[in-house]
Amino acid sequence: MNFTSEELEVIDAVKYRPAISIILSAETEIALQKEMQHKLKITADNVKRQLQEQYPADACDSILQKLNETIASIDYNTDFKSIAIYVSPMLSKIFYLHIPIEDKIIIDQSFEIRDLIYAKQEALKFIVLLI
Repeated sequence: MNFTSEELEVIDAVKYRPAISIILSAETEIALQKEMQHKLKITADNVKRQLQEQYPADACDSILQKLNETIASIDYNTDFKSIAIYVSPMLSKIFYLHIPIEDKIIIDQSFEIRDLIYAKQEALKFIVLLI
């Protein structure tokens, strides 16, 4: 499997706790930009709640600030069907994906590309031949 340099940077990143992976479906039409921003705000609030339940306050504050900065840097003019946001104390990346996926939030010690694969929505395609 061939990975881009950005993907390899995420895969090879040193493991730090906590690491946040947010995978969200999105349709970036002009009318839906506000809806996507609202969805990201709700997701960030959910991440904040989960972090505060699992980690000490000093670990939460810095990573939540980094998460908010990463979310603020999203380019809504890019054409994408879904978005993956990875944030750790040392790294933050946004991936614009052209595949539909299911929404997922993962808070763990590492980023896992398999999370994207598991979240991918498989469209069932059939060809029926009737004789």
